[in-house]
Amino acid sequence: MTDCAQGDEGKPDIGVATLWFSCNFGAVMTTYALYRLLEETGRRPVLLDNAAMLRNPYFMKGDNISRRFMQRHGITCTKPLKDDGDYDALNDSLDTFVIGSDQVWRWRYTADCGLAYFLDYARGDKRKVAFASSFGIETEERPTESVERARYCLQAFDAVSVREKCGVDILREHYGIEGEWVLDPVFLCRMEDYDTLCECAERQESPYVLSYVLELDDAVRHHIAAISRERGVQAVNMVDALRNCEETQGRFGPGQGARDISPEQWVRNIRDCDFFITDSFHGVCYALIFNRPFLCVAPPIKGRARFESLLGLVGLQRCLLSPDYTEEDWNAAVAPIDWVQVNGILQREREKARAWLENALSAPRPAWRVALGTLVYEKLYAGWGEKEMYPQQESEIQDHLRGFCQHMLPAIIWLERLWHRLLLHVTFGRAHARHAARLKVLHGLPRYLKRRNRRM
Repeated sequence: MTDCAQGDEGKPDIGVATLWFSCNFGAVMTTYALYRLLEETGRRPVLLDNAAMLRNPYFMKGDNISRRFMQRHGITCTKPLKDDGDYDALNDSLDTFVIGSDQVWRWRYTADCGLAYFLDYARGDKRKVAFASSFGIETEERPTESVERARYCLQAFDAVSVREKCGVDILREHYGIEGEWVLDPVFLCRMEDYDTLCECAERQESPYVLSYVLELDDAVRHHIAAISRERGVQAVNMVDALRNCEETQGRFGPGQGARDISPEQWVRNIRDCDFFITDSFHGVCYALIFNRPFLCVAPPIKGRARFESLLGLVGLQRCLLSPDYTEEDWNAAVAPIDWVQVNGILQREREKARAWLENALSAPRPAWRVALGTLVYEKLYAGWGEKEMYPQQESEIQDHLRGFCQHMLPAIIWLERLWHRLLLHVTFGRAHARHAARLKVLHGLPRYLKRRNRRM
């Protein structure tokens, strides 16, 4: 295992999969925050480098914005993961795998990764946790066949949480899982860590209205100019990190001073601004963290649920401006914010998210679950891998898999269904709902196995 930065803390014990290498400021910062949070709990995290799967040459470059940031701050990461051998090595060295936040389950963004962000490569005896993961939109856009395979992977997770309220509904309706709604990791990072980052960046001497808008149009330019005039200060625009790289120049258009902006500068610019205008989810997060007055101009199409979920939580839906806004909407959007109330809500949710993560990482794992996970992995995942690696033995391997799926696995499923039925009679509230959801999924598994056996 090679590292972006080699520390002396000892061998990593927990692998973290996010989109940190994608040269997006939000993806970088949510990964940084989760990494620091795991360190606080006494774990030794390492970032998994899945960049090769997304097939973007810039993501693989060792000197891109994201990788330089990780190197500067001592963040450990693996070598690029390209084949089964690399993932086997991870399984040999790590005890736990965590899928982090950002749109890791958005089919549009990670389709090329197969089921890597559902940890299909993690052996059954490994603890698997999803923390504040996101589908990105209010509906599941993944094809039905892929949903079926992903369902198997998610059912093997020890704990699953999402960062949007609609994500809870998607998990329940498509995956038969009762997930938890938690804050994005950026809210859980210590303010001292953010102060340290800001010390690495330049201070803007004059007051300014700041904009970080990924889809800049005439309407948004009008908002920026109006607020700048109203406050009598200059306007400063930032564009996303990926839009600054040479490979994409000319496709997205320039930003004011954009080429020199680092993640540290991005954070400091938000912290120090007079007013902030953005269509970025993580831009809104940092406006809330630093108590900066802001206006959200998110698009009215897919993806808006991310903003509605977060702003609804803190009672600031009015700061999300629609394209057909009225003068009354505008006045409400730019009105002063009661930060005492907002901070109180965020603090409560921070405590909830921290407690959830600690429990997910340390709760005892029943022996039967470890055994079942190992068995399913060896026979269904590793077995299919052997089938591809050794085509001359395909008939023997296929017979072995078919026998397992036809006889042993249905028996295991029957026992698990019986167990959850019994628990339904002695549990209440959230625990009762969790067992009911598990039963719903188990009810459909035999039919799925029959279809799979026919394909074998």
